[in-house]
Amino acid sequence: EADAERKTLRSRSSHIAKYNPPSGGRKGGGTKRLLITEGDSAKAFVVAGLSAVGRDDFGIFPLRGKPLNTRKKTTRDVQQNKELAAMTQILGLTPGLEYTPELAAKLPFDHLTLVCDQDHDGSHIAGLVLNWLHDRFPSLLRARPDFVERFYSAIVKATPKRRGGGGQGQEERAEEDGALYFYTLHQYEEWARGLPEGGLRAYSVKYYKGLGTSTSSDARGYFLRMRREGRQVSSRREDTRPSSVDTKLRSPPRNTLQSRGRLFRAHAERIANCVRRITSFDESR
Repeated sequence: EADAERKTLRSRSSHIAKYNPPSGGRKGGGTKRLLITEGDSAKAFVVAGLSAVGRDDFGIFPLRGKPLNTRKKTTRDVQQNKELAAMTQILGLTPGLEYTPELAAKLPFDHLTLVCDQDHDGSHIAGLVLNWLHDRFPSLLRARPDFVERFYSAIVKATPKRRGGGGQGQEERAEEDGALYFYTLHQYEEWARGLPEGGLRAYSVKYYKGLGTSTSSDARGYFLRMRREGRQVSSRREDTRPSSVDTKLRSPPRNTLQSRGRLFRAHAERIANCVRRITSFDESR
C-alpha cells in the first residue's frame, strides 16, 4: 500500500519543469533520493555521475539561485514561491500535517540530498532548504531525522604522477589509483606542509571551484563510490577542519562521512542545531 502511494505521488509531480523523476519503480526496495542541485551545472554533474549507477532510485531537481527564507513569511508567500511549491509537490508533502514515521514512510523519497558547491554559497543554499523544512515541516524531521543529506565533493585532488609509455618523449601522466581527495583547503595545506621539500612536484594537483568544474569522470567516480562503499553523503553536520586525508575515500574526513556498515544514522538534534546556526533566527513565529 505504501509503495502504491509513493508511485502515485511521483507520477503527479513528473510534469514539473526541469524535474527528472526516478526512472524505476519501487521494485527491489531501493532507497529513493531526490537530489536537489545548486543550479544546472550541478545537475549536469549529477546526470554524468548517475550514468555510472543508473537513474532508477534518483530524482533530480535544480534550484535557481537561493531559496526563500521562510522564517516570518506568510503561508501565502511560501505557497506562491515556485521552487518551494515544486519541492513540496515532488516530495509529496502536505503543509500542516503532523508526520509520524509511518506517514513519512509513504513519501515518494526516502531522502532529500543536497548537491551544492563546497563553499559559503553552497552552505547557505543548503541551510535555506533545511530552514524551510524545519520551519514548515518540523514533524517530518522529527519522524525521519536522517531525511536530509548533503553530498560531499572534494575541493582539491592530488594525484601521484608516474612515467607513462616508453621510448622518446614519454610524458608524465596521472595515476588515478593513488589520488588523494581533500574536502577543505586547510586539510590540503596541512598535508602539503608535511611533504618533504619538493615533494609536491610529484603530484598533479587540481582545484575544484565548484561542481561545474568537475569532469564527467569525477562525477562517475563519486557515485560509484557512494554505491559501493556507502560514502559521499551524510546527514551529519560537516566539520570545517577534518583531520584525516581521504585516500581513495577509504578513510573519509572525520565527522563528515558515515562509518562503514551503515550509510546514515539519525541526527535530529544535529540537524536542528545546524539550522539554528545557519539561519540565526528565533524559532518562534
